[in-house]
Amino acid sequence: MFLRYNNCRSIDDLRKVAKRRIPRALYEYIQGYADDGYTAARNQHDMNNLELCPRALVDVSKVELFTKLFGVEHSSPLILAPTCSKH
Repeated sequence: MFLRYNNCRSIDDLRKVAKRRIPRALYEYIQGYADDGYTAARNQHDMNNLELCPRALVDVSKVELFTKLFGVEHSSPLILAPTCSKH
């Protein structure tokens, strides 16, 4: 069965689509399989231990996206991080 992006229901579904659509070397780099797979294993461990606490029935009529990072206020923060590391 071939999935499309709009039919994906999980990260695993997205991973299957990406594996079919992008070059193998790029896919493996993004997945963190470079070198010994340390980053991929660590990321999976961290994601398995992440707990999201949804807040139901919260007033969202005035949502503010701004945050302060390193003393600088940002109206809509975008955070970038490295995609692999070597231990």
